[in-house]
Amino acid sequence: MHLAIKNANIITLDENIPRASAILILNGTIAAIGDDSIIESVAIPNLVHIDAAGKTIVPGFVESHTHPLMTGVRMNSGVNCGTPPSRTITDLITLMREFAESKNSEVIQGHSYDDSLIQDNRHLTRFDLDEVSTTRPVIVTHISGHLAYGNSVALKMAGVTSDSSDPDGGVIDRNENGDPTGVFYESATRLILRLAGSPNVNECVAGLEWAGKRLVQTGVTTIHDVGSGHHETSFRAYDLAGKSGKFPVRTYLAASYGGLAGRYGELEAVPTLARTGLATGFGSEQLKAGILKIVHDGSLQGHSGALTEGYHDHDTETGIQIWSQETLNEVTEQALLAGWQVGTHGNGDRAIDSILDAYGRALERHPTQDHRFRIEHCQTVREDQLDRMAELDIAASFFNLHVYYWGDRHRDRFLGPNRGERISPLKGALDRGILFGCHSDWWVTPVDPLFNIHVAVNRQTRGGEKLGPEFVIDPEAALRSMTLDAAALGFEEKIKGSLSVGKLGDLVVLSDDPLAINPANIDQIEIEQTVINGEIVYDREIEGGSRKDERNARNPDLDTSFISH
Repeated sequence: MHLAIKNANIITLDENIPRASAILILNGTIAAIGDDSIIESVAIPNLVHIDAAGKTIVPGFVESHTHPLMTGVRMNSGVNCGTPPSRTITDLITLMREFAESKNSEVIQGHSYDDSLIQDNRHLTRFDLDEVSTTRPVIVTHISGHLAYGNSVALKMAGVTSDSSDPDGGVIDRNENGDPTGVFYESATRLILRLAGSPNVNECVAGLEWAGKRLVQTGVTTIHDVGSGHHETSFRAYDLAGKSGKFPVRTYLAASYGGLAGRYGELEAVPTLARTGLATGFGSEQLKAGILKIVHDGSLQGHSGALTEGYHDHDTETGIQIWSQETLNEVTEQALLAGWQVGTHGNGDRAIDSILDAYGRALERHPTQDHRFRIEHCQTVREDQLDRMAELDIAASFFNLHVYYWGDRHRDRFLGPNRGERISPLKGALDRGILFGCHSDWWVTPVDPLFNIHVAVNRQTRGGEKLGPEFVIDPEAALRSMTLDAAALGFEEKIKGSLSVGKLGDLVVLSDDPLAINPANIDQIEIEQTVINGEIVYDREIEGGSRKDERNARNPDLDTSFISH
């Protein structure tokens, strides 16, 4: 873990030494940075020398909201029901039948279905999935993670009938006769997802191994996993995968309030967590406990994000706010007192109002200097809400890639032009001094920090149009949102996020300079090497591949009318 690089164009993001040409990493820590002379006389056994030949080096990328464990397990155990590969529901049924015939599993699982991209332009029903099997349960999850679909066998095994009540924070969709259609929203998804059971430790480690390879290929050196939940299996899997070298990426792991509340009760969840002795920052530089993750509403593309005004295409629907204000208030306060950072999922502006009310109440009752409360996704945040975030010192992890992947549909379908144009208003947050990072929410969109930077700088949709150009930010601010500022979201800006003496030896070698290249071409930059702890964990020349592989696989040659309906 000794590495010396010279002849490089190093963007340090350290204001004391903004640019350098050489860096020395000893025992995984940056020992020196400056011009090439700093390594000319260094003679250390097992020191790896690299001549960067003028290539650009930036700090390792930090993905501040992602789900590698869930993604890896899903990819190893189910059918990709996304578009692509399926253009129609008939295509999807064919794929799932083939999978069912090849697998002798008790439950047939699929993932990534997008009703707004499939040509049928609708949700799946139990009758669709009955065509896959009438003897085994068939379960498919929506691309957003906030909906699920089941066939008739799954509904019967789950005990869901026309007499079933909607659970708190969830909806069982029904037809005009009151019969369940097979569509489940938010907390109601647990009714059928539990049929699939939970992966064991070995399955989780295998999933992390798959995910780790993809992450380092895209230059990610740290992730915030905000979706694995607080349970022994997830923590154990990350620990085993990290120590065995199967998952080299540093991890800031969330505890799931929803999972804890289901096990211990709404108001006993945080006190139970506190009794474990865990708090934000507990662990090592490789694996830390971090966020208490609260999911407070759903997804905009699933019409379950909680809005103050109705959806553009369904003006009587305003989405689902999952927790009562009283519960959110109490849990936020409990978490603050127990030493946990709180990150609350809020896509819709009604949910964001509620989150800010809870945060403001907790901070007024218990003033603290460095809470770093976060709003996760923060999609439809209004101008007055940005003002309030700045006043309360609330941070955000923006789901910026929605601008590209769903921007056309937000503007034309879900939100309408006024709200749709201003999703993920990064410039508004930047101008107010709000701390923020950007994320992929992988598997929801492909993990690709450079493309996230590209979208932040260009705000171009998949249909090729500019969405809210007044909200673009400059390339350096975009780079910070995936490095130093994202590290600060996890209280780690003192050890990572910039290339400075004493910080961890995590960096990425790029084919081009993202601050000098034409901004429209940032998405063409390749990851040449990824370094974690001074060790090269990915080398494109040796391993091949491209950071654009997954994005290209999700972007077939589709016409604009098909993309946006």
